[in-house]
Amino acid sequence: MMFMSPSKGVTLIELIIVTSLFSITIMLAAPSLSSFSIKNRITSQMNTLAGAIRMARGSAISLNRVVTLCRSDNQLQCQGRWQDGMILFVDNNKDHVFNGDDYYLTKFEQIPNGDTIFWRAFQNRQYLQMSPRGFTRYQNGTFTYCPKEGLNYARGIILNAQGRVRFTKDEDQDGIDEGANGRPLRC
Repeated sequence: MMFMSPSKGVTLIELIIVTSLFSITIMLAAPSLSSFSIKNRITSQMNTLAGAIRMARGSAISLNRVVTLCRSDNQLQCQGRWQDGMILFVDNNKDHVFNGDDYYLTKFEQIPNGDTIFWRAFQNRQYLQMSPRGFTRYQNGTFTYCPKEGLNYARGIILNAQGRVRFTKDEDQDGIDEGANGRPLRC
């Protein structure tokens, strides 16, 4: 008498069920992975911006000079929009314009397409200056990073007159960060 050994393969039905379950799992995870990727990009850009502000403050203190951080679309002059790039330079004549005996410290490249940065500050100046003591030159305000994905992803950096930075938070849990005044960020 011949004994049949048990089958070691999988049936077509089993394969279809496993493939379906795998596909459903991937479809459920994809939006979360997309959100994670967006948040990661924003966090990276915010850390770069906070680093630029801290570098301006640290350079002003260590060099005992006024240092200017400004928006720059050509990496040579203070012009354009914040998202187009920034330059950091020692501003010997304190006029927030790169000229004369001023010298560059570094530049920051433009941010990803579609994202924007706004600087809303006391006296509405479109540059940031740090004094040799590490204070801003009468400028406190908020840098707001507005990604193309919408206001729910917007983040801010609050800068006080002493040159200290802190990140905005969503204190009221409505999905939108609040600025220093407690109101939602605007893009």
